[in-house]
Amino acid sequence: MSSVQIPTSRTIVLAPNPNREYAAFVNNGADIVRLELGNNARTGSGIRLTSGASYEINKDNPYYGIVTAISEAGTNELSVTEKGVQDLLLG
Repeated sequence: MSSVQIPTSRTIVLAPNPNREYAAFVNNGADIVRLELGNNARTGSGIRLTSGASYEINKDNPYYGIVTAISEAGTNELSVTEKGVQDLLLG
């Protein structure tokens, strides 16, 4: 797991990964963070993560492209975990 500081400007959270099997995002900040499954994170749209909220990419909800984020206010910390096929096979 890594932590990414999300300011009020678009930030790349994960690069495209054709081997992605799982990813999790947790907003550890006090303000809303918007996730975008794509390159165009902007306030007021995308996946809304309130303080403490999370979002998962998994086998039932796959996505292999770039993930970006933006903070609605201030700078917020986003915890990010990504696992690929090899990671899951090795445990």
